[in-house]
Amino acid sequence: MLDRARCWITPYGLQIFCQLPSGLPMFVHLKDPKKVKSKKRWSQAMYINYVMRFRKVLWRNDSENIALPSMDDLGRHAVSSISKSVQEAGDIQFLSHNEQFMLRRITNIGYPTLAEFRVAADTVHGCPSVEDSSPPNSESESQGQVYSSSKESSDLESLPDEKFKDVPLGAYVNRGYQSDGEGVSWSTPGPDNDALNSTNKTAPSSYTDVVVGQSAYVDDDHTFILATDADMDFKADAIKELLDLCTSDKRIGAACGRTHPIGQKCSSIVWHQVFEYAKDFWMIKNAQNIIGSVSCCPGCFSLYRASAIRDVMSKYSSPTRTPFTVYVKDTGEDRWMATLMMINGWRMRYSPFADNTTYCPDTFEEYYKQRRRWILSDMANAILVVQNLIRLVRNNECFSLMYVIYLVNMFLNNVITPGTAIVMITAGLELVFEIPYVYTTIPMALIVYLYAFICTCTSARTQGLLTSVLMVLMGSMFSSVAMYGSYKITAGMVAEINAGHFHFQQHYVILLLTLSLVYAALMHPRESHQIIYGFAYLFIFPAMHVLLPIYSIANIIDQSWGTRDSNKAKMPKLSCMPSLKKLRKRMKKSKSKDVSQGPYPDNHEPDAQTELQDILSSLVMDMSKGDEKAREEYKFWESLIATHLGVDVNKGLEKAALAEGLGRMRNRLLGGFLLLNAVWLGFLSYFYLGLDSPLSRLNIYGIISGALYGFTLIIQILGLTAGRIEQVLRRLATYVHGDKFPVWVSERE
Repeated sequence: MLDRARCWITPYGLQIFCQLPSGLPMFVHLKDPKKVKSKKRWSQAMYINYVMRFRKVLWRNDSENIALPSMDDLGRHAVSSISKSVQEAGDIQFLSHNEQFMLRRITNIGYPTLAEFRVAADTVHGCPSVEDSSPPNSESESQGQVYSSSKESSDLESLPDEKFKDVPLGAYVNRGYQSDGEGVSWSTPGPDNDALNSTNKTAPSSYTDVVVGQSAYVDDDHTFILATDADMDFKADAIKELLDLCTSDKRIGAACGRTHPIGQKCSSIVWHQVFEYAKDFWMIKNAQNIIGSVSCCPGCFSLYRASAIRDVMSKYSSPTRTPFTVYVKDTGEDRWMATLMMINGWRMRYSPFADNTTYCPDTFEEYYKQRRRWILSDMANAILVVQNLIRLVRNNECFSLMYVIYLVNMFLNNVITPGTAIVMITAGLELVFEIPYVYTTIPMALIVYLYAFICTCTSARTQGLLTSVLMVLMGSMFSSVAMYGSYKITAGMVAEINAGHFHFQQHYVILLLTLSLVYAALMHPRESHQIIYGFAYLFIFPAMHVLLPIYSIANIIDQSWGTRDSNKAKMPKLSCMPSLKKLRKRMKKSKSKDVSQGPYPDNHEPDAQTELQDILSSLVMDMSKGDEKAREEYKFWESLIATHLGVDVNKGLEKAALAEGLGRMRNRLLGGFLLLNAVWLGFLSYFYLGLDSPLSRLNIYGIISGALYGFTLIIQILGLTAGRIEQVLRRLATYVHGDKFPVWVSERE
């Protein structure tokens, strides 16, 4: 298959095209960071623009779909026509009745002309078209004119105030589409003519692009894009689970599955991540599913609705103009995408049955770098969500009062978590091992502040070594306190029960925190064995909640990706293709020959080298010198790079200004973070030391734990229970009834 691939030299690097045995075309884009922006967010912007603005993803259908009277008839016609085509083809047997609506077939794998589509007033909605766009660095550049003026003091101030319900952002408008006898017309917005208030446009609530002259149509509401990483492993059933979830509710903009981390080698840091992923998916994702919306669909394996992507693509691919937005956009692109979708009224959902695996960091050094990026991104987007809570409540029906309180509570807990964790360790040492509280709290607080100072002025290697040493020290203390303390509390409960005078004590809440994890594991029988890895999580808990937040803020200037990061472009090894493997081996053997034989030994090796060069030169072709369709795609890439993706266009802050701004932000943020936690530590210590008896201090210890984590824990337990019941009943109904009954579909307002 690959030995028959076409390799094009493109304006962005190299493109490899081949056709899979099933007939599905596959395009591999290899970017050159010297030509286009290298961040992952820009890669996604590049691929999405290519798919949604150039490639024609078409439904397989007959020519009768050209003149459809209404959207309802269109949907019924789609199901009946697809069912007919599947029966005639006979080569797709796994689709059930409700899955037929999701069938996608690509009928044109060549290079379509740009003239076949007319993009609906891209500049109206802040999406400059490929052919007609303003200069990338001009002051008149439109960045989301639907929501704000073109001049922004900050690139976050133009987030939408109201839901845009009429037409998806940058949607295709068919030249011959008619809705209820009325044509579609558009006005060109001027300075005082907002696109939302245009009176001379008529548009349905959901557009379907009918391709005139083609036997297919495109429906963005039922077109999905799967985002996944190269190291992911998943089955077809996982994709079908996400498709079922999205098609059952048209309010869903994205859905994610259950990710299982694995490591190339077995280590304690891998065990920690196995339990961490399990805990977060069991409790946080399930709870968010029920009470509101999943706050982040991970970019490693998520399914996005095309119409939801259109709503946010303009803002998603906007440059960063402030140091703060670097961590909103560039270091957590999946969280940024989810935030934008929620602001635009879309829901995010999670399916525990869409299993997938990914490789996680298996060394502490790589783990620290990854968490630096994740923590800063989570902080930045959490701040953004809190700042826009009013907009989110107004635009998105998922943001109920309970969900808002839950988000605010989680945000506050994350801000004060270092001070809370220090009190839990030092107070536990006094209650369990009778070590005076003052003798441990003051030294540990001073060590943490010294650690923060060292992280601001030493190398990454020194910081990593110091972090590992403190992690072992604090982890040993916390693990001893947690395990021996749980034993003493349990023994005391048993003694009271045997004596016949049992009554509830506030410190029993500590056991409930542990039992909640056991309950979550039992509610997931297939994964319940992963709770054993909780001991590794317990050991690394202090580092996650005390050290890594400080480490992340102190290294806020570091813009490296952290894992699998490379700034150099490398030519792909085209000789890995099947037909060239033997030639590679022969070339390697020729290099190992005695140099006395000369550069070309007399054993036909010169022929092998020449043959290899001929094959490579025949595989790699310049797209600008190809046929007409190839040249049109070349022009598309040139225009997209010139307006959006090029390293010299659509730029945000310059490197010098960015470094200076990040330095100032680091100093302010780290100083404020440490000061706030010092005040919080003093506040907790005041209440704790104000009690004399050990039992009273133990009870206040339980009250502090319950007050900080009790509300969040209750919401997560209730959400987990309701979510699992709903999931089991849905799968049971599908198993019992199959496709006998239609699926209830929730429409989007």
